[in-house]
Amino acid sequence: MRALNHNVPEIAKIKAIKHIRLMNGGSKAHMCECSDGYIYIVKFQNNPQGNRTLVNDLLGTLLARYIGLPVPEAAIVEVTEDLKPGKRDRMLRYDPGTKLGQPGKCFGSKYLMPRMPGSHRSNSIEPGDLNRGYLSKLGNLKDFVGMLVFDKWTCNSDPRQVIFTRDGDNPDKVVMIDFGYCFHACNWRFPDSPSRGVLGEWFVYNAIVGMETFEPWLQVLENDLEEDVLTYFAGLIPPIWYDFDVVALRVLLTSLNERRKLVRESLRHCCSKNQHSFRNWTGIDYVVASA
Repeated sequence: MRALNHNVPEIAKIKAIKHIRLMNGGSKAHMCECSDGYIYIVKFQNNPQGNRTLVNDLLGTLLARYIGLPVPEAAIVEVTEDLKPGKRDRMLRYDPGTKLGQPGKCFGSKYLMPRMPGSHRSNSIEPGDLNRGYLSKLGNLKDFVGMLVFDKWTCNSDPRQVIFTRDGDNPDKVVMIDFGYCFHACNWRFPDSPSRGVLGEWFVYNAIVGMETFEPWLQVLENDLEEDVLTYFAGLIPPIWYDFDVVALRVLLTSLNERRKLVRESLRHCCSKNQHSFRNWTGIDYVVASA
């Protein structure tokens, strides 16, 4: 197999040593301190959204990183029976009488401290009500365009989840989180829709004029992210997460590989049909010069 590019991350294998609290959301994820000293958002086996959610999160994180998008570090977190529930926090989000998820190998996403409230309008409590003045100063606003490429390819059937983080003395940055509904959630199918993957905030797509705006991500997707890359990433997934159904996993990988060449037309159709979201779209094609 050829060498993979530099965007392939190491997958840490760590242990949850301290439970902190339950998180919001349908997967009933938990915040835990782990053996490497960092805090992770941990999704358990047999969570309400199913074991395939863990596959989707790990595979989605790896694929997004590979095409150059900002994501938290992923880990396989070993949860043992001696992990005890934390005390109820001040928001009463955790009942100590409630059992944690099933012990075993779980998915972990390294916790990033969100930047608030600068990313939202002062009178807003809705996560999607973004402050355009703040957005215009982001260090990686262009990555919203790449996120659309990714969500179209993977058929993410949940609104794109992001957080905004402080990057030292540099401008704040946006980071993609939560890939559990990629591949149409636990269905592992790809029903396309023009509006799928499109954020409600049109401002993040202001730079999209034609297909050339998508090229940095399309070039990797179409020309570099081939079947051997998908196979390599699949080999990192604990088989219990997909119930040892190797056939289903192979069908998923085959579909993803075939869809790489379909994303360009899907994006073109999406931008043409969503004039409210893509206000500067002209639809004018251009020819990519060969090397």
